[in-house]
Order: sequence, then structure tokens, then C-alpha cells
Amino acid sequence: FPNFAVYAPSAFTPNGDGKNDDFEVKGIGIKNYHLQIYSRWGELIFESTNLEDKWDGKINGTFAPAGTYAFLVKYQSMLGKDADVKGTVTVMY
Repeated sequence: FPNFAVYAPSAFTPNGDGKNDDFEVKGIGIKNYHLQIYSRWGELIFESTNLEDKWDGKINGTFAPAGTYAFLVKYQSMLGKDADVKGTVTVMY
């Protein structure tokens, strides 16, 4: 079991049914955290430095089109090690 790690889902469904409605990054042993989510055109559409924040699938108050979005998580472990995780998340309706 690792001393620190970040986990992110590969898809979510922001359709308001109460199941899997938000993109939520989970972490253990994390001290500093920075999440950025980008559109397919490289536009920054969501950003947070709070591990408790979730992306609700909206861009400027409007639901994002179904599709794949890139994310970058930069973080620091409680032991002071810097790391980052890059990936994609698919918005599905």
C-alpha cells in the first residue's frame, strides 16, 4: 500500500441522477494539490487547489458537451515528494 497516491475516475455522468455526477479526485497522504481540467482545444475549464472540490461537469455554468477532457493533477506528498498525474476523463450523458 503506497504512502501517498492520487486516484481519478476515467468517466462520469453529470446528469443529476445522484450517481457518479461529479469528477472527484481522491488522494491519500497528500499535502499540496492542484487540479486543472482542459477542453479538447486546450482551454482551462476547471481548476482547484482543494482536494474536496469536485468538477460538476459544467463550463461557465453550462453542462460540458459529452466527450473527453484532459486533466493534470500536481501534488506533494506528506513526505515532501512532488508528483503529477495526467489523464483523461470522459463526460457521458
